[in-house]
Amino acid sequence: PEYGTLEDIIKYREDLQEPPELDDNKKLHPEDVVVRVYTATVAVDDIHGAEGTYLSLFRTSPTKKDDVSVTHPYIPGFECCGIVVRAGEKAIEKYPLGSKVMCFQSTRNQHFGTWGEYFVFSPRRKAIDDPFIFPKPDNLSDVEAVASIVPLRVATATLSKAVFKAMEEDKTDDRAKVMVVVGASGAIGTVVLQAARNL
Repeated sequence: PEYGTLEDIIKYREDLQEPPELDDNKKLHPEDVVVRVYTATVAVDDIHGAEGTYLSLFRTSPTKKDDVSVTHPYIPGFECCGIVVRAGEKAIEKYPLGSKVMCFQSTRNQHFGTWGEYFVFSPRRKAIDDPFIFPKPDNLSDVEAVASIVPLRVATATLSKAVFKAMEEDKTDDRAKVMVVVGASGAIGTVVLQAARNL
């Protein structure tokens, strides 16, 4: 079946070909990074994607222009932590071979695949959510690192908007120095608190 629970539709296969980007004889796009995946999340987006219920992103609709049509079968996953095994001429300066990275690729641009053994990160594949990649901190394990990607992304984006809005409204008002964080005990809330203390 094309859609269903993860238990019903996920299949493990060893007969798939490696990504063509692993071939040293083929030139990579200057900004692409090929990652050997160590850890990847099983996020709620992956579950809804398998079910075909993720905000209509996985089914086409004539009335929703930003719906995404997924060709089955596909490799799920959009967050991962791993090691760089190949990189384009621009990317390799920042992400040398052997370096550990964390990366996120938007679900809206139909570029999944972090559940695979290798993942090709490409900043060119932009949609509503911009993809990003950055070095993995040494003080985080691979599991901790991959679990922190979305909370970090959401928290920093939210915090940036809140701070800039306060600054625009009144740069001298002391109220701009006060922040109320709802749900501060969650993953996103704890990141917001830590970041806010350093503003």
